[in-house]
Order: sequence, then structure tokens, then C-alpha cells
Amino acid sequence: PTGKMVAGTRVGNGSVISINRLSSDSASPGPRPCLINSSLEDDSARFSPDGKWVVFHSTRTGSHELWLARSDCTEVRQLTQLQSVGLGSPRWSPDGSRIAFDHHIDGNAEIFTIRIDGRELRRLTNNPFPDLVPSWSSDGAWVYFCSGRSGVTHIWKVPAAGGTAVQVTSKGGFEAIE
Repeated sequence: PTGKMVAGTRVGNGSVISINRLSSDSASPGPRPCLINSSLEDDSARFSPDGKWVVFHSTRTGSHELWLARSDCTEVRQLTQLQSVGLGSPRWSPDGSRIAFDHHIDGNAEIFTIRIDGRELRRLTNNPFPDLVPSWSSDGAWVYFCSGRSGVTHIWKVPAAGGTAVQVTSKGGFEAIE
């Protein structure tokens, strides 16, 4: 979000999230990247709106969980403790206070949000069809997601505080970006 860093995942024996500072001269690399290492799966790194934090998905505890790391790699901490079999697509709220994500619960994917201090886990959807790939409205009032609940995969939105989901697209859709 600041235009000064880029995060990526390198996969080999385990995975590494690499946070690279960009040089002002695009022809030369920036300083040495900081690394968040794991012997298991780490991916889906996303910077917070202020660029100070990165949220990512990891299986380093043996289950799928969300983790936070400072963008200088000085602090890494577990955010969720859901013992999930499938969890992903973390997306920051515009104000940086919450993260939306999809979580497989009872054999189905649903949309949740959580505060970045790990409190206030909020389930936003509860539908027999998978609800996936959340994203936020620019004002933080809505969470968009995709679902096949109408027979075709469309974009839907639900109030960020909870409530009834509303279909947004009429000709299909998968990942919403407002």
C-alpha cells in the first residue's frame, strides 16, 4: 500500500514469505529482504493498509490458521486458533482493524472476520453453498464474496457487522475488487 515493499512466497522444502523493500531506482534491487520461514505452508501474504503488518495463511501449527507479522519481520504471531482444515483469502479492512477470510467449517466454506488482536471472531455467512474469497468495500461497511447459492457463482455482499447477504452480479463472478 505504500509502494515501498513487496511480499511474495517462495516454495521449496517448506515455504518462505519474503518481504522486500523496493529501491527508489527501479533498475537496482532494494536492501536484503526479511524472511518469515516455515517448514510447512505459508502463503497469501497481504499488507495492512498502513504497510506495517502482513497477514498470511500458514499450516505451521498442523492446521490452517492466519498469522500476522510486522513488515520488518521482527514479530510473528498466530491470529486464529480455529484448527481449520481449510482457511484462506485473508483481506484487510480499509481501516486495518479487521481481517476477512474464508474458513471451512462443518465441511463448507463460510466468510468470517476477526479483529487483529484475535478477538471478535464474527461469522458473516451461513449457507449450504461455499462462500469464498472475501474483499471489503472501500468504506468498510460491506464484505463481498463469491458463492454458488443461486445456482451460478456470483458476487454477493454482506454487511460487515453481520446481516443478510445480497447478490451483486447477474452474469457470474468470482473475486470482487471495489
